[in-house]
Amino acid sequence: MFVVKYLVKEVGNILNRLVFDKRVPRREHQQSALQLQEEWKKNLPKQLTKIKQEYPDCDVEVWSMDEDRLGLQPVVRRQWVDEYSNAIAKINWQFQWLWLYGFVHPNSGETKEWILPLVNEKIFSQV
Repeated sequence: MFVVKYLVKEVGNILNRLVFDKRVPRREHQQSALQLQEEWKKNLPKQLTKIKQEYPDCDVEVWSMDEDRLGLQPVVRRQWVDEYSNAIAKINWQFQWLWLYGFVHPNSGETKEWILPLVNEKIFSQV
């Protein structure tokens, strides 16, 4: 058995020659379910048709929504990955903050914004 020692800079140079790159990972919640999200997107047109049939006298609209947290952010460090991979950091959020929600109606461009102290079904249904 033998031991080889490298300086951190030398390891970086070796990884660069092997076509690795140091990237900031895309944040992904540790309990996210990407397959369920894709199934939901695939079934959305069918669900809209079903809702329109159930409520023919109502206007059914699709709105897009995005959210962001205002407060402490977890620190995400760069990670070494090959050129074909994306770095993903599992985040466990355990701090207090406010939630900023933005809604947009794609057809009209109308927007709405809400700042909420927390996220739960009761509060969100009032938005």
